Amino acid sequence: MAAGKIPRIYFDRVRFDEFADKWISNYRVNQKKAFSAAENSMRQLREYFGGLRVTQITLLIESYIEY
Repeated sequence: MAAGKIPRIYFDRVRFDEFADKWISNYRVNQKKAFSAAENSMRQLREYFGGLRVTQITLLIESYIEY
């Protein structure tokens, strides 16, 4: 950033579990009212998408909906 460049985010390296942890942490830190509902939803999503890279999830969304 000091060189005037935007830092790159390598989405192909980010796993769903990392995203889920940050998302739940945000709910907890900001004391959102729907924290328990969000935590339950994320638990279900982890069962299906856990361990996958974020870029892989897009291809599996339709199969998850049918699941």
